[in-house]
Amino acid sequence: SVGRFGIPELERILQLKPSWVIGNDLMNRNIADKLRALNIEVTLHQINTFEDYIFWLKFIGSKLGKAAAAESAVKTFEQQKQHLQQLPASLPTTSCGALPP
Repeated sequence: SVGRFGIPELERILQLKPSWVIGNDLMNRNIADKLRALNIEVTLHQINTFEDYIFWLKFIGSKLGKAAAAESAVKTFEQQKQHLQQLPASLPTTSCGALPP
């Protein structure tokens, strides 16, 4: 991250001499427009779901020539997600006096 959430610092970004900047939809559009005017590719997208995250892993992996590493990470995350989805059924249940069991 270069700057605060949703408010990147243009000068600091330019010091890095990027060819591509990734940000979420909350990024200041004026900054994105200035970067594009300098022929720097800007990709903005919000990650709201697990599926969005998986899409971005694959997209960025492909763009950086690391598709196999991205697929491996996706597989790991999907296995972890399946494991976590099974946990609630196996955990003991408790009740609280204020809530029904």
